[in-house]
Amino acid sequence: GVPSPLPGIPAPLPEAPSLVAWSVSIPSPPSVSPLVATDVVVAAYLPDTVAAFRRADGRQVWRAQLAPDQPLTADGPLVYIAAGEAVHALRLADGSVAWRAPTGTLSAPPVARDGWLLTTAGGALTARRAADGTAVWTAESGPQREAGTIAGDMVVTPLVDGRLVARDL
Repeated sequence: GVPSPLPGIPAPLPEAPSLVAWSVSIPSPPSVSPLVATDVVVAAYLPDTVAAFRRADGRQVWRAQLAPDQPLTADGPLVYIAAGEAVHALRLADGSVAWRAPTGTLSAPPVARDGWLLTTAGGALTARRAADGTAVWTAESGPQREAGTIAGDMVVTPLVDGRLVARDL
């Protein structure tokens, strides 16, 4: 246990566990933050590579030749990669392409949750079915650089003019 500190004296922080579960070498630093989804860790690095590693032991499961323009996102069995003015949906299990949809240049990271995928390009927000990439609706949203969020049947987008815009999905 951690001893009680004397009044006014901060308690020392406990040491972090020293056991490293696994470590893998990649050819270059990650180009976006890694993503943990289901039983894999998905990482993107140069040159133009996205790879999945088993969460349990770090063994590489698959690799795809894509250069993400935005952070990765995932929902259910798919990871979504914004690259080359399109969103590429890859199966987490084997890296195969489930679908690809043109988007234009995204101005904010895509968001996936609860069967939805949101993309923002050219001041327009598009809501897609995450399973097949079908655009359900598009709405003018204004300039956006940061990721929005999905909560139940609502999407909230942060705009560069200082507004938060909430709309029904």
